[in-house]
Amino acid sequence: MRKLYTVLLTSVFLFSFYISPAQVLTFSFQGSNGDEASWPSATQGTGVQPSLIVRGPGVTAALADDGFNSSGWTTNASLNLNEYIEFTITPSSGYAITLSNVILQFRRSSKAPRDFVIRTSLDAYAADATNVVNRTDVNTLQDNTFTFISPITTSSPVTIRIYAYNAANTNNSWGPGTSTDGNDMLISGSFTTLPVKFVNVKAVLKNDQVQVSWTNATESDLLYYVVERSANAQSFTELTKINATRNDGGSANYLSTDEQPNAINFYRIKAIETTGHVVYSNIIKIETSTQSTGLNLYPNPAPAGSQIVMQMKNMAAGNYNVKVYSAMGQLINSQAIVASGGNLSQTVSLNNWQKGIYILEINGPVKLQKQFIIQ
Repeated sequence: MRKLYTVLLTSVFLFSFYISPAQVLTFSFQGSNGDEASWPSATQGTGVQPSLIVRGPGVTAALADDGFNSSGWTTNASLNLNEYIEFTITPSSGYAITLSNVILQFRRSSKAPRDFVIRTSLDAYAADATNVVNRTDVNTLQDNTFTFISPITTSSPVTIRIYAYNAANTNNSWGPGTSTDGNDMLISGSFTTLPVKFVNVKAVLKNDQVQVSWTNATESDLLYYVVERSANAQSFTELTKINATRNDGGSANYLSTDEQPNAINFYRIKAIETTGHVVYSNIIKIETSTQSTGLNLYPNPAPAGSQIVMQMKNMAAGNYNVKVYSAMGQLINSQAIVASGGNLSQTVSLNNWQKGIYILEINGPVKLQKQFIIQ
């Protein structure tokens, strides 16, 4: 019989100011065998997408009922970059998240890792984001505090990696689980509603002109928008300025026409808030030269919870159905679009789709298919 001990490690992330915390994510491993390749979050706040916890490639899944267990943690006194467990916090569109604390209940064997630290994707896991916590080989419940060196406030996905190292023996296992209240991992923080939530950003070639349109689903406290154009997706210049029309938190639609587009055009929308803060939409690309029919998706791979741009070239006019399938053939999303003929670029929200390989398929007067990756 496996001999495992339970240790409670409480991680509190402190900031220079206090924000009343709210639930961001919780993980409960009740009912698990412990060796699952991944495990979904149990609950999530309204401003964040569901998440998955997974292991790094340097450790091995290990059985342990009601836990998420791993074995083979390094005995070295410094961490191994491939040995961790991780989960991604993805703010929903229109929200920013400030992380306040993470409470972890760990389960460990007597020879399990004794040092723990958190790193994040904000700097590609290059530096410790918290202080290192040292654990002696004891089997009592203890609290520990991990303090962020710099606060984390983000409207983009951020991945949290928990590294464990300095194990007493190579034959060891460690992982969160076995809580009595079902909250094996509780991530707390606060949500802020953003004044800009870009949706349906698209560009359409019509009569040798490019019509750029977009929707702000949550317009409030905005001064104006600027439509910017570039020939290389790096250096942008102002094309036109449009004042915000609604500013009541509701949805507002806008349209701008580029009467003299280049052969290759990159567009983005810049929103200026009343505070002076600037928010940019995704960049969309459209070509005015006549080319064979084609489909391009970018960025590819795309970050989880973001958007991907669907660029269609030289399309016949008509009604099209855009469907997205998982690698297993499951229908994930379906939407109808109307093409007036020519080129069309439009954003597709990835919502709460999990990491993996997907197929985007367009059916209509012509049929196109393209693979993309969410990472």
